[in-house]
Amino acid sequence: MNISQSVLTSFFKRAETGWFEIEIPEKLASLLIGMTRNKVAHQVRGARAGRRDFRLTVSTRIDEISVASSTQGPCEIASDVDLIHAIKHRLDDEGRQIVDLRAEGWEWPEIAERLGGTPQARRVQLTRTVHRVAKSLNLEDYRCR
Repeated sequence: MNISQSVLTSFFKRAETGWFEIEIPEKLASLLIGMTRNKVAHQVRGARAGRRDFRLTVSTRIDEISVASSTQGPCEIASDVDLIHAIKHRLDDEGRQIVDLRAEGWEWPEIAERLGGTPQARRVQLTRTVHRVAKSLNLEDYRCR
């Protein structure tokens, strides 16, 4: 209610001085909506500024705070490391070599030149190896690059 009163007060003060040129009702509605948005944004900025930030006065348990992060936490990293070790443990020597070379950024023609065979055969070999290992670990969703 305070915001709508503030918008109307501002509007009538400016309209009285000839500040606005309103020719059609849609323009008036658009102007009032824009003024309301600006007033709300100003109130939000004021509420969040410095010591007035209401979020700083509310006590919240640490485990209830939602923290968005683009990086993995320690648990996820440890879990991934464990999974990588479990996968590598189930690979034969040649499969492990292919995985290591791909992890280093080697392309299929380079791998085939180093280990022998064709690039297509080495790619298929890795795909089948990953499929076998994923099945043995009961992994439903996996992809081979």
